[in-house]
Amino acid sequence: MDLLLPSLIERQLDSIRLGKPIHHYVQLGSTNDIADQLAGDGAPEGTMVVTEHQTHGRGRLGRSWFSQKGKDLCFSLVLRPDVPLGNLSCLSLILGIAVGDAIEKISGLKPDLKWPNDLLVNGKKCCGILSEVKTEFGEVKYLIVGIGINVNAKVVSKGLSMTASTLFQQTGQEISRSQLLVEILNCFEPFYFEFLEQKIKPLLDLWVKKSSYAEDRWVVVKQMDHSFQGITQGLGRHGALLVKRGEGCVEEVLAGDIIEWGKKVTRS
Repeated sequence: MDLLLPSLIERQLDSIRLGKPIHHYVQLGSTNDIADQLAGDGAPEGTMVVTEHQTHGRGRLGRSWFSQKGKDLCFSLVLRPDVPLGNLSCLSLILGIAVGDAIEKISGLKPDLKWPNDLLVNGKKCCGILSEVKTEFGEVKYLIVGIGINVNAKVVSKGLSMTASTLFQQTGQEISRSQLLVEILNCFEPFYFEFLEQKIKPLLDLWVKKSSYAEDRWVVVKQMDHSFQGITQGLGRHGALLVKRGEGCVEEVLAGDIIEWGKKVTRS
């Protein structure tokens, strides 16, 4: 069986910090919640919580994240970055690059990156990333990043088949969840160290290069009590999505939610 056993994962890890130590559970509600409890009790940076089955996973804006027992990969990391609070919005994007590279290396698939925290294969979502930050007196105390990947399920949850998929559905082959997890940690750590050194622009440029959604994509953005349409223009210096409105001004989308993604447009 493809179990996510710490002894199996630890001997394959090349990382210095990430995935050390590992807390493994057969089943739990949310890996982010357990990681948050551990971090609050002083768990070191790199602590990882991983489970065979997550029953109450969540995504952005309070949305639910469904996982299938023994088929999906759900884990969270405790991070304690000594960086300005404004830089933290970049971290999910940087983690997305690493997850995409790991999926490509293990499965041969080449995921597309969709702002702010989704990975897609052949236009269907296979992975989501959720970052939750705890601050104290305006400074970062710790950060929990949770990753959920649809790996080996033959079908997705009812009602999601039009928008979501699994790596198995896309390849026709089962993929080792433990090997995928190891590869994600090994890929992410060098990017994370660059982030800590505040070498952020090259990483954001790499994200844009790997995403078909970052530039020249028509979108509808909802912000508070209004919405507007525009064309994506890449990322700002803190990872905000740049959207050019019809009248020509460019807005940074941070808290707003993209409620509709359209096709690529041709530059005039």
